[in-house]
Amino acid sequence: GRSAIERAYDWLIPIVSSHPAIIDRLQPSASCFLLLRAYGVEGDKNRELLSLTGPLLLHVTKCLTGEFGEHHALLAMELLLQDIADENSDRRRCARKVLQEAVGDAKVLD
Repeated sequence: GRSAIERAYDWLIPIVSSHPAIIDRLQPSASCFLLLRAYGVEGDKNRELLSLTGPLLLHVTKCLTGEFGEHHALLAMELLLQDIADENSDRRRCARKVLQEAVGDAKVLD
């Protein structure tokens, strides 16, 4: 879950930054968490992530739209909803931005 990703964050970033192709192998909560961090307010600490926002956003979109299965979609949405409901306004802002960019422009079928 989120706590495992937070503990692995410091060593995960250099690996993902040097091998962006592995983004497609990440669990949905991992890609969501990294994208949330990339959009976060920690400044220079997330510089490596900013160059990966495109591939991370694509992976999160695939997760949320069910391309990797319903279970992964639910895990990704759960993480985003936790941050949308968080007391921290920066977490709420970043989660709304991720959700809007990942599925906000998707066409709604009647």
